[in-house]
Amino acid sequence: MKDILVKLFEQIDPNKEIINESKREEFLTLLDEKVKELKEQAYNEALEKIDEEHTEMLEQVLEKIDNEHTEMLEQVVEKVKSDAEEVLEKTQVEPLVEAVSDYLDEYLEETIPVEKIEESVEQIKYKRLFEAIKETLVAYDISLDEELKEAVIDGKNTIEEKEKELNDALYEKVKIQKEYEELKKQFLLEQKTKGLDSATKSYVEKYIEDADIDELEEKINEAIDAYTQSEKDRARNSIPSNAIITEGKEFNGNKTMAEYYAEIGKKMSRFIK
Repeated sequence: MKDILVKLFEQIDPNKEIINESKREEFLTLLDEKVKELKEQAYNEALEKIDEEHTEMLEQVLEKIDNEHTEMLEQVVEKVKSDAEEVLEKTQVEPLVEAVSDYLDEYLEETIPVEKIEESVEQIKYKRLFEAIKETLVAYDISLDEELKEAVIDGKNTIEEKEKELNDALYEKVKIQKEYEELKKQFLLEQKTKGLDSATKSYVEKYIEDADIDELEEKINEAIDAYTQSEKDRARNSIPSNAIITEGKEFNGNKTMAEYYAEIGKKMSRFIK
């Protein structure tokens, strides 16, 4: 059983950064003593009720209890290891900002270095360790001395504080990224719609409302082309189908053919690049 707990420490805290060797040995000694105490207590209580013929059966019962406790510790080791690997896998993600400018990348790196992300993985791993130790203490009803108890509590509190700092830093990074993308969106929109009338700008703004930052420029061009074509079609369809077009003669009210086409040409000139 002691070997199982040693394995737990080695897998999660190989460098002995959280609990040093002396405290680790003290913890293992307490665990061994408690297990022995439980065995002896169970053995003595059973001897009072059964005779010598049942001694072999009692030993089998104790062995089963020991095996069950060993299996429980093995499950704790596997669960902690599995959780740690899962955390590592999930946190090994690509940088949040790939499509932004070099300036923004440098700014964000200075604000929240990559080391912060890596530190987050370690903090979560150590937090799992403390949870496993706590479960073991409860399972075996072990009381720690004040010094060891304070070391465990201080370590857990430190990890929780670091975890909060990292969460705040990551939130700030995402907030900065969103603000940058919104500014870039407004800048591109202003540049691409410069000189266009308000109706066209309004159409483009609505068209690109849900566009991603990396496809924004393409969507703006699509919107301008679509609106321009729709206006050309509308202007073309506004010419009366029964109008008699004769050079120098009046049609469609009091306008001559030349006057009518001059007016249509004026409306369409703003869409011709």
